Amino acid sequence: MGGMGRKSRDKRDRAPASVVSAAVPDSKRWRSSEWMVSAALVILTYAVFGQVSSHSFINYDDGQFLYQNPTVMQGLSLSSIRWAFTSTSIGWYPLTWLSHMLDVELWQLRAGTHLLMNVTLHTVTACLLFAALRRLTGDTARSAFVSALFAIHPMHVESVAWASERKDTLSTLFIVLALLFYARNPERRWPVASAFAASLASKQMYVTFPLLLLVVDFWPLRRLRNRSEVVPRILEKIPLLALSLAGCVIAVIGQRNLKAMQSVDELAIGQRVANAAVSAVTYLVQAAVPCGMAVPIPFKPIGAAAALIAVAILATITWAAARVARQRPAIMAGWLWYGITLMPVIGLVQIGTQARADRYTYFAFIGIFLAVAFDPWSRQIPRRALGLLAAIAVPAYAAIAFHQTNFWRSSETLFSHTLAVTTDNAQAEYLLGQALELSDPDRAMPHLKRAAGLLESARARPDWYSQTYVSLGTSMLVKARTMPVDSARDQLIREAMAQYQRALSADPLAPHAQNNLAVAAQLLAQPKPDPKEAAVLRHLQAGAALSRQNHPEDAVTELRNAVQLAPGSATPHVYLALALVQAQHFDAAITELETAKGLDAAQANQLVTAALQLQPGPGNLDALLAKLGSR
Repeated sequence: MGGMGRKSRDKRDRAPASVVSAAVPDSKRWRSSEWMVSAALVILTYAVFGQVSSHSFINYDDGQFLYQNPTVMQGLSLSSIRWAFTSTSIGWYPLTWLSHMLDVELWQLRAGTHLLMNVTLHTVTACLLFAALRRLTGDTARSAFVSALFAIHPMHVESVAWASERKDTLSTLFIVLALLFYARNPERRWPVASAFAASLASKQMYVTFPLLLLVVDFWPLRRLRNRSEVVPRILEKIPLLALSLAGCVIAVIGQRNLKAMQSVDELAIGQRVANAAVSAVTYLVQAAVPCGMAVPIPFKPIGAAAALIAVAILATITWAAARVARQRPAIMAGWLWYGITLMPVIGLVQIGTQARADRYTYFAFIGIFLAVAFDPWSRQIPRRALGLLAAIAVPAYAAIAFHQTNFWRSSETLFSHTLAVTTDNAQAEYLLGQALELSDPDRAMPHLKRAAGLLESARARPDWYSQTYVSLGTSMLVKARTMPVDSARDQLIREAMAQYQRALSADPLAPHAQNNLAVAAQLLAQPKPDPKEAAVLRHLQAGAALSRQNHPEDAVTELRNAVQLAPGSATPHVYLALALVQAQHFDAAITELETAKGLDAAQANQLVTAALQLQPGPGNLDALLAKLGSR
C-alpha cells in the first residue's frame, strides 16, 4: 500500500463522489426505512419543541406581529388580505401575515397554538430536507443525520420558539421545497421559481438562493464538471436572479420603514466587516458546541486583533476547501452553502443593533452538517461508527435544545437568561424591565435604570430609547399606587413624572408618556388623608394581617392601638372584638362588641356579617353576642 502511485491515489480519492452520483437514480424509490426516518424526525422534533404549547408571547416583536397588530387581530378578511400584500410598514411578508391571520382565525390569541404551528412548519421542513438530500445524494443514512441535526440543533430554538419568527420557519419551508423540486429535475424551472417566490413572500432571507443552486450543481449533482458548463448553468438561473433582485429591493424598503437599518455614520464599514468575520467564526464554534445562545445579542466594538484572527481563520478554511475541492467536493460545497446563505444577514448591511442572532444560522448550518456527513473521510468510517456518532450527537443536541426552549416560556425567563449570558445589554435590560413593570415594579426599576444608563453613554440611540423612560416612570407609578398617601409616595410620583418628561424630550410623540403624565398629576393632586386616620388604618391592616397569620395576641395589641386613636368609631372596636374571640378572651370581646353597637349598630352588624361570612341579616351582631355570652 505504501508504494501506491499518484494516479491510483487520485482514483481512490474520487471514488466516493462517483458512488454518490451512481446512487442518485435509486433515490426516487422510497422504502419503509425512509418512512421510518420521516416518522422519527416528527417524533424527535415534537419531543424537543412540543413544550411551547404552554408558553406565552414575548414583548419583543410579538406585539407588532400579533397581539398589538389590529389588522392581524381581524383574522382573515378581504381588507386584511389586501393589507398583507400591500403594506410595507414593518416589512413585506404577505404569506407570513396570512399565516398569522389564519392562526388568529383558528385559535384567537392562544400563544401555545400559534407556537405549535411554528413547530409543525419546522417539522415539515425537516422532513422535506431529508427528502431533498436523499434525492440529491442517494444516501438515506447521512441525509437522515443532517436532517436530524437541522431539526433539533439548539441554535435553531430561536426560529421555532419565537412567534414572530414565523417568517423564518415559513420562508425556510418554501426554500427547502424549492431545493426538493430542483433535486427532482433541475430542468423544470417553474416549480423551483414558484417555491422561491413563495419563500421571498414570507421573508426576503434567501435572496442568494440562485448562487446556492450553483453550489448544488457543483456537488452533489455534478452539473459543473468543466468550465464550459458554468455559463449555461448561470444563464438558466436568470429568472431566479431577477426574483432575488426584487427581494433585495423589497427587503431594503421594509427595513428602512422599520427604522432597522443603521447608517454608515452610525456604524463604520470597518466595524461591520470585523463583526461579520467574528460572527461567522462564532457561528462555526456554536455549530459544534452550542453556547452563548441569547436574544438580543448587543453589538460591541471589535478590536483589530480579533478581527484579523477571524479573517485569517475564514481565509484558511476557504483556501483548504478549495485545495481539496476535486477530491472532497462535499467540503467545498458545504462551506460555500454556509457562506452564501449567511451572507444577507452577516452584518455587512447592519440591521438593527444586534451583533448576531441565533436565527441567522437556521438554514446556513445545513452546509456545515453536509460537509461533516458527506465528506469522503466520513465514508471511510464504518457505518456502525457513524451510527454511534449520530446516537451520541443527536440526543445531546436535543437535550440542550429542550433546555434552551424552556427559557422561551415568557419574557421574564427569556430576558433573565439573556442577561445571564451577555453583558451591558441595554435592550435586554429594557425588555425585562418592561415585562415586570406592572407585576413587580420593585424588580423592574433596577433593570430599566440600567438600560437608561447604558443608552445615555451609547453613541447611537435606538428608536425605543424614549420608551425606556416611559417604562421606568410607569413602574414608579405602579409602586406609588400601593403606598400610603404620604410624602414618600408623592416623591416617587414626582420621579415618575420626571421620567415621562425625559421621554417626551427625546420623542415628543413617545407613546403613553402624555397620558401617564396626566395620571401622575391626578394622583399627586389627591387630597391627603388625616394623619390620625392613616395611623388607624395602618393599625387595622397590621392587626388583620397578624390575625390571618394566627397571632391573635399580637393582633389584639395592634387593634387596641387603633381603638385608642379612634374610640368613637365602631370599626376598630369590631376588629378588636374579633381578635379577642380568636384569643379566647370572650368577656372582653363582648364589651368591645357592645361598645361598637352603641356607636353605630348598623355598621357594627355589617362588619360582623362580612368578617364571619354570614348570610346578610340585621341580627347577626346580637346572635354573636348571645353566643359569646352563653360560653
